[in-house]
Order: sequence, then C-alpha cells, then structure tokens
Amino acid sequence: MCFGASMAQIQITPYIDDGNCSAMPDGICEILTQKLNNIISQNGIQSQMGQSRFILTCNVTEESKNVLSTSPTQIAYVLDIHLYLGDGETGTKFISQSFRTKGVGNTEEKAYRNAVKNMQSKSQQMTEFVGKGSARIIEYYEKNKEQILSSVRAGITGKNLEQAAYELCLIPQECSYYNDVQTLLGKVNGKMVDNKSSDLFLQAKSVWASEQNESTANQVADLITQIDANASCYAEAHKFMQSVTERMEQLNNREWAAHQRQLAHEREMEMVRENNRSTETQMRIKAQRDTHLATIKAVRDVAVEYAKRRPRVVYHVHGWY
Repeated sequence: MCFGASMAQIQITPYIDDGNCSAMPDGICEILTQKLNNIISQNGIQSQMGQSRFILTCNVTEESKNVLSTSPTQIAYVLDIHLYLGDGETGTKFISQSFRTKGVGNTEEKAYRNAVKNMQSKSQQMTEFVGKGSARIIEYYEKNKEQILSSVRAGITGKNLEQAAYELCLIPQECSYYNDVQTLLGKVNGKMVDNKSSDLFLQAKSVWASEQNESTANQVADLITQIDANASCYAEAHKFMQSVTERMEQLNNREWAAHQRQLAHEREMEMVRENNRSTETQMRIKAQRDTHLATIKAVRDVAVEYAKRRPRVVYHVHGWY
C-alpha cells in the first residue's frame, strides 16, 4: 500500500534489459525477474507503484561448469549473479554486489536454472546490500526535497491531482519532511473530494433542469446523497435538495417530499449521534485514525491508477555491468 499500514515505503522496480535477457538460456530471465521481485519484497521494499525511477537490475556470469561422475550424469554450475541498484532515469548506479550461487541438474538448462533459483533473497549479505541502496535512495529524496515538494504543490494548484498523488506515494517515511508529505496528502484528498462532489452536484442540477418530476427528483436525491459531508459544496447541495423537495410539494407530491424529509432527518440524526460518540477520547482517536487511513487509501488508489497509465520509463544502465 502507499504508506504501509500508515506510511510510505521505498519503491524499487525490478528490471533486466532486453540485451541481458536475450543472452540468457530460455526462461532464465523470467526466473531472475521474479528473484529480483522477491529480494525487493522480502527486504521491506515495494514495487507496487508502477515503474519507479529506482531499479534493481542484474547480470549473470558463469564461474564454472562441471560434469559430475554420477549415475545418471549431473551438471553442476557455479554462477555469479551481479546485482546493481541505482537511479535508472539518470543512469546513476548507487551500489553493486556479486552473489555466488550453485545448482545441479541432469541437463545444463536445469542446472543453470537451479543455480539461479538457489540465490537467497533474504540473507544477511542481501539485507545489507538492500539497506545500503535504500540509504542512497533516502539521500536522493533529502537532496531534492524542495524540487519534489514544489512539483507536488504545482500539481495541486494546477489540478493535476493524479500526478501529485503519485509523487507523494513515492516519498518514503524515513524522509525528514514526511510531516509535510502528510499535510499535502490531506490537501490532495480534500481536492479530490471537492472535485468528485462538485461533479455530482453539477449532474444533479443538470438532471433537475432537464425535467422536474418524481423520476428526476429521485435521481437528484441519489446524486446529492453521494456528496461527501466534508466537500465545500455540501451545504449548497443540500440547500438545493431542499428546493427540489419544496418544488415536489408544489407539484402535489407531498408524500415523496415527506419521505425525502424523513431521509434527511435520519441522516442528520446519524451525524448528531456520530458527533456525540466522537466526543469520547477513544472514539475520537479511532475516528481520526480511520479518517487518516481512508485518506491514504483514496490517494493511493488514484496514484496506482495514474502509475498504470504513465508512459513506459526508459531506463539507462549503460556502464553498470
């Protein structure tokens, strides 16, 4: 998730370039890509936000190949899998390290495949490697703080909320300015709530303007009830709903109007009950936490969808291997 249970994690994308893939035996590239995914996930990192600028990539060299005098004959491979972690957009390699692994099989393909599979995704050596790379990523976010936050604020001001949400969801919790991220997160969510609610309100007014009868009144009521209570148009929207109700009374549909009033009264009473409950300290803390988590989820959902539509990132790893 975007912020773990409530926080953001470092995002790294597993990547193997086409040239490396084509040089490997059939099926090995897929196994290595999955291995990179395992390294990322098992060491507290994520790769769920599309193509991050930071990548974990690799290449493989053969240390030795031996035919074992067993029955049946077995092949033994010793491979060195070289891992590289860095900024794929700028082509800046942060760190690299080699991991030796062995595999045995009754064919060369199976032996090679087993050697790749046998590389440990979570060992002390691997954890230290990922930790060093993560520290370099944090350094990037600290160094580029002003540029990153300015870009987010520009997205909010320019109504490019999807991009702003995406950029916020990439900033790790370890950053010194994470409180600023939380504040901006709330602003993005508030803007999204306002935009959605405004759209619903405009739809309601358009429906009512087209024709004023029981059918359109029901459509209006359905749209208005979807408007978030925190939206800036909430009061105006419900005032509009009251005018629709009054108009229906004028059209001698008092039963419909009475029913809508009852629904409105029930909603108001539920809000009163909720407010009363929230006065208790424990309920207030829970409500704040629930609101915070709901905000995070809403922003993350937008960020994930935005990430899926982003153009494919061209990574630069020239000189890494």
